Amino acid sequence: MMNNIFPEKPFATVKEAAKLTNISEHQIRLWLKSKQISHITCGNKYMINVGGLFQFLDKASAQNCRGCQ
Repeated sequence: MMNNIFPEKPFATVKEAAKLTNISEHQIRLWLKSKQISHITCGNKYMINVGGLFQFLDKASAQNCRGCQ
């Protein structure tokens, strides 16, 4: 059984990741191309590591919020 924060599927397509995070597919593809989020490729399809995506977003959020209080 997995943690409630992460969905049961360990990998998601770009479209699924966009729906899950409410971030545009375009932005997710930019992060993929710059190798900022963990993924594998399956043919011509990106499969995003969902746990890695949330860790990336958490880290990015913390960096953007330095000095917020």
